[in-house]
Amino acid sequence: MTIDKKSLLNWVGGKRLLRKTIKPLVPEDIVSYIEPFGGAGWVLFYKNRWADLEIYNDLDGRLVNLFRVVKYHPESLKDELRYLLGSREMFVQFMKLEPVTDIQNAAKFLFLITRSFGGRGQTFGTVKKSSGGASKSQANILLKIDAIHERLDIAQTAPTSPKPLYSRNFGLIFKLSFPLKLHNKI
Repeated sequence: MTIDKKSLLNWVGGKRLLRKTIKPLVPEDIVSYIEPFGGAGWVLFYKNRWADLEIYNDLDGRLVNLFRVVKYHPESLKDELRYLLGSREMFVQFMKLEPVTDIQNAAKFLFLITRSFGGRGQTFGTVKKSSGGASKSQANILLKIDAIHERLDIAQTAPTSPKPLYSRNFGLIFKLSFPLKLHNKI
C-alpha cells in the first residue's frame, strides 16, 4: 500500500477529490498563491510548488497551529505521537487532556482527528487500514509529518483570520472554499 503524503489528515469539506480539477484552473505563471481557508491542505500540497509566495491559512486555529508545528517542530510533534495507541480509552483521555504547549495542542488535535469517526475529533471510530481510518498505522502518520514538513518549508502560515490577507492587493490567486452545504446552492 502506498502512503498518500499529500496531506496529513482528512478534514470535513476537504478538497481531496477536487484537487485534480482545481489544478488546471490555476495559471502556471502566478507569483503568489494564498489559501485563506486551507483546511487539510489537499490543494496546497498537491503540487510541489504553486508560486514563489505560498500562504496557508484557515479560520480554525487548531489547523494553523498543527501546520505551524509540523513546519517548525516536526521531531517534537513526532515524539509526542510516536508511541500512542489508537484505542478508545486513549481517545477519551485525549478528549479530557489540557495541553500546555503548541506542540501538545497539535499532537492532541492530530490524534483526535486521525482516530475519530468521520475525522471530526468528537467520537472514537475505527475502520480497516485500507480505508485510511482510525486504525491506520501510526508509523504512516509519522512519515506524513516528515513529507508535509518538507513541503511547508517553502510555504508560510498566516494568522487565523483571513481579513489581513484580503486587505492587501498582491494580484494573488486565492483558492476559496465554502462549506459543503453551499456547494449545492452555487
